[in-house]
Amino acid sequence: MRRFTRALDLALFDQAIWNTLQGRFMFSTIKDRSILANRFSLYMALLCPLRLIWSDMRIPYLAQVVGLAIAGLFLHRVVLLCGTVPCIAAPGRGEH
Repeated sequence: MRRFTRALDLALFDQAIWNTLQGRFMFSTIKDRSILANRFSLYMALLCPLRLIWSDMRIPYLAQVVGLAIAGLFLHRVVLLCGTVPCIAAPGRGEH
């Protein structure tokens, strides 16, 4: 069974972050070009200082988790400020 883990993407991003720290902005030797050629992943450059502190390939995953948590907190706050929670009718009950 083949697993689609996107491990090559993780390697590309990790190498691009590392190469940016070495002076080669967002360059990947795996594809022998900048990763910005087919993806606009400029936020990866913002992860470079974190790579200096914590040398781990899981930094992009950590950035995604933190981003989703912030978005969830923001949506929670919006619902609290509105004072209403949207109701979803159960299917088949005829409620519209």
